[in-house]
Amino acid sequence: MFRRLCAAVLAALILAAATACGGNRIFGKQYEYEEDLTLSLDGSATLVVNASLPSLVALRGLPLPTDGTTRLKNDEIRALFASPVAEVTRVSPPWRRKGRRFIQIRMKVSDVRRLHEITPFAWSKYSLTQENGQHVFRQQVAASALRPGSLQNYGWDGREIVAFRLHLPSKILYHNARDVETNETTATSRGNILAWEQHLADRLDGRPVELEVRMESRSILHRTLFIFGGAFAAAVIVLLLLVWWTMRKGRSATTGLFLVAALLPLSALAQTPRTGRPNIVYIMTDDHAAHAIGAYGSRVNKTRTSTAWRARGRSWRTSLPPTQSARRAGPRF
Repeated sequence: MFRRLCAAVLAALILAAATACGGNRIFGKQYEYEEDLTLSLDGSATLVVNASLPSLVALRGLPLPTDGTTRLKNDEIRALFASPVAEVTRVSPPWRRKGRRFIQIRMKVSDVRRLHEITPFAWSKYSLTQENGQHVFRQQVAASALRPGSLQNYGWDGREIVAFRLHLPSKILYHNARDVETNETTATSRGNILAWEQHLADRLDGRPVELEVRMESRSILHRTLFIFGGAFAAAVIVLLLLVWWTMRKGRSATTGLFLVAALLPLSALAQTPRTGRPNIVYIMTDDHAAHAIGAYGSRVNKTRTSTAWRARGRSWRTSLPPTQSARRAGPRF
């Protein structure tokens, strides 16, 4: 009973948190039609379309079945998006929401400036230019493919949302994205993402959408690698300073190398020369009698290494252990 109560409370907390984060939508905003473009500074891009079949028919005029029973053929869908400027890499199985079937099409685009050559994206004009040391991306979305009197009843109320999302490669200096409800400028989402949204009714009526983004001409990846390289160079300098300090102070190699290893887990570390101070290595073995090894008189076991250690160092034959069990411990060098 207690476990069920805890599970119910946990589920309620997760539901409340997800609802709060999603703006009254459990998993965030749900789009009827979405173009999700991940852009590179050289113009190449990855484009993902998440859309209901009725929206692809009404907005883009694609010949797709809108009922819930006709089987979808991936090859036919791929053919609708095929083009010399893009490669269709995936067509997902359909899923349902509010009685309508949705699909996802994922594409690799060689040049976003030629994306309008593909029929489903012919309603947009794309540009990517350099202006005043900045990269500027613009997209102008014109009227939909809806013909007067051809709209069927798909269960829409006009408040559904159409979205054009951008994943940008560098720091954003300016954008004109606005909230669809308040018309206020929106903030950049985590991952350098912007979204331009429009109600489905406005998109069907052909109200244009204009996207403009100005960004730095140096990618975030380039900056990240630069920071990483600087941090690595600083770490190497610290390593060299620690080795120099250890040698200068004349400390033992063990102490100096321990400090270096604590700061930089490098595979090869310099060792300091001996400066007259003793370098003591204490070796103790256990679970056998002392006379089991040659250094302590064994005539059977020829332990040459331990015998050599004893010859160059010291060994204990008598000890005063605090417990009975420690008395039986093995040899010590």
